[in-house]
Amino acid sequence: MSGPNTFSRWQQITGQLSRRRLFKAEEVIIHEDDTDDQVYFILSGKVKVTNFSLRGREIWHSDLTAGTIFGEMAALTGSPRSVNITAVDPTRLAILSRQELFDLLEAESDFAIWLLKEMARRLEDRTDKLNAVVAQSLSQRIRAELLQLASGQADGGMVIRPVPNFTELARRLNTDRENVSREISTLTKQGVLAREPDLIRILNRDVLEQSVSI
Repeated sequence: MSGPNTFSRWQQITGQLSRRRLFKAEEVIIHEDDTDDQVYFILSGKVKVTNFSLRGREIWHSDLTAGTIFGEMAALTGSPRSVNITAVDPTRLAILSRQELFDLLEAESDFAIWLLKEMARRLEDRTDKLNAVVAQSLSQRIRAELLQLASGQADGGMVIRPVPNFTELARRLNTDRENVSREISTLTKQGVLAREPDLIRILNRDVLEQSVSI
């Protein structure tokens, strides 16, 4: 159960079982340590998953977009929420109760398999991010993120369009905006990148790839 058919099926199911709500951009949907057990399916929009360090610094974990689910861990385990979920854009959600989730797992084997795969994928993603923090320098992580944001062009070159918001990019890498700006400036001076008004052009992809793999 994956791809467009998954989304259509989810819309059909949630239309029958759940209520829907639109959250404004920057509106908090879930607070860390909340004890509710509702489950949310994103119909449109985007949310960010964060929590805070002991010093009060926001730590970014991931973004979730349409067709994904969140809140299922608390519903399955009965534990308090472990993260904050905040709408990045206006976001419409289908909201299920804990019992509705259990009923769905029993009635829809395809959904149960999909949910297991989704949870496994997130665990792999979190493990990869943790390994990157442990194994790579900040410079390497910034370069890896630039490669991930880049897309190919007809002439074989690669560009990042639009120019990423450095503050948001820093949040994703759990660092400061100044560090991101400094690294991109360094790569620009070295001729690896070229800044244009609406994009960043990658002039030497090999340098980025080789430095990330060191």
